[in-house]
Amino acid sequence: MNIGNLLRAAVIGGAMLHGASAQAAIALTLEDPGSLLHGQGQGSPCVIGGSACNNPADFGYRLLPTGPAGANYERDSPAYKVKNLRNQVGNVFAIGIDTNTTTSPLGTEVLDYFTAAVNGVVQFTYSGPIALSNAGNGSGWADLLLTGFDLSGFDPQDRVVFSASISGATAGPEAFFLIPVSVPEPASLAILATGLLGLGLVRRRPASLRLA
Repeated sequence: MNIGNLLRAAVIGGAMLHGASAQAAIALTLEDPGSLLHGQGQGSPCVIGGSACNNPADFGYRLLPTGPAGANYERDSPAYKVKNLRNQVGNVFAIGIDTNTTTSPLGTEVLDYFTAAVNGVVQFTYSGPIALSNAGNGSGWADLLLTGFDLSGFDPQDRVVFSASISGATAGPEAFFLIPVSVPEPASLAILATGLLGLGLVRRRPASLRLA
């Protein structure tokens, strides 16, 4: 194979790898928290937000300035090691969005996109545009949840960067913060499965064999 063909194969191979990475990105879900209240604090630190974020001293975040109404911004969080995120919130987590607005039920703010890239490759993504709702939970509480994050398959030393794009922002900055999500332990799942199986066997037992 000559040099020209080798270069062409390399380009095609690189494009295929890039396409595979893009296709592998997991689509995030934007959810209403309902009656559950998720507050920002030491256990749920900001990755992007305003000066009011209450983070642990060793967990930095990208500060959003207070700007004029109608401001647009794109911001990247600091790069976090996967092991540090695991220590903070575990493998499975959500991003809480505290919409800073005075209008309800929809704010003037529009979420254009939110992503999480691992080692420079987008692995989790939400694509808007969508007007952010205001649940009226107050400052420091999630009005919306971005769910679908799972770092189980990544190396502890891998680096994660969160990115957000907002348009039509009001004077107060939004906050994007981590929220741990409880995942049933394998033992609990096994017990549940055994119970369901037993229930099925009882229902299938002939009536003549059931206890009076």
